[in-house]
Amino acid sequence: MKLLINKLKLQKELDRQGLYLIASYVFIILAQLYDGLSLSTFFSKMFTIAIVSCYFVVFYRLLKGLYYTFWTSMSIIVLWLIYCLFTTPFVSFSFLFYSVALFLLALESRELWTPIYYPIMSWWEYDFRYRNDLKVKAIVDGKAIEGRLTDLRKGAGCVSLFKELKVGEHVQIELKDENSFKVEIMSKRYYSLGRPLSYGVRFELVEEDEKAEFKKFSKFWRNNRKQKRKEKFSPA
Repeated sequence: MKLLINKLKLQKELDRQGLYLIASYVFIILAQLYDGLSLSTFFSKMFTIAIVSCYFVVFYRLLKGLYYTFWTSMSIIVLWLIYCLFTTPFVSFSFLFYSVALFLLALESRELWTPIYYPIMSWWEYDFRYRNDLKVKAIVDGKAIEGRLTDLRKGAGCVSLFKELKVGEHVQIELKDENSFKVEIMSKRYYSLGRPLSYGVRFELVEEDEKAEFKKFSKFWRNNRKQKRKEKFSPA
């Protein structure tokens, strides 16, 4: 998999995510050092610090590459922090440090959980009737290109096209109900041969009527997804 991003507009955001990760690591280390003040636990805490340090080196690289395995690593460290909170005295500095680290990771997860960075694809669903996507047309240089909208979250989306477009390019997306929205391509993912390119797009909503139409469409998207899930698992 190859990924390209709009560095001019996204690099600062990604740098901030890196700082969140580093800060959470620092607070975890502070908690471990505070707990390891006594001689009986010092060596075990030093061993834990070494393991956590190696883990966060890999964790940071997964973030920089925006690999999907980042979320597996995030889940593991969050569960471990929750365990630490339950086994640490409430009135202690270590509990405070663990809490701050968990808060920073939660904040990072919230900001990264967007189609621009991590689009949700449903290639495992072979029955097109139940896929969480919609047919769209991308208007590029006056030509309509068939594609699919595969994700829609937080004012952003993922559009799959068998067409090479540039990151930073502005495109008009036409929907089945004749609604259209202007979007800017913020990221581009290359997958294996035979699969379309996935473009993370940000909807450019300036006028109030555009925002109202997008809000209406977002509601339709959620309801359509729920309906497809219901049809898939309901008895015939």
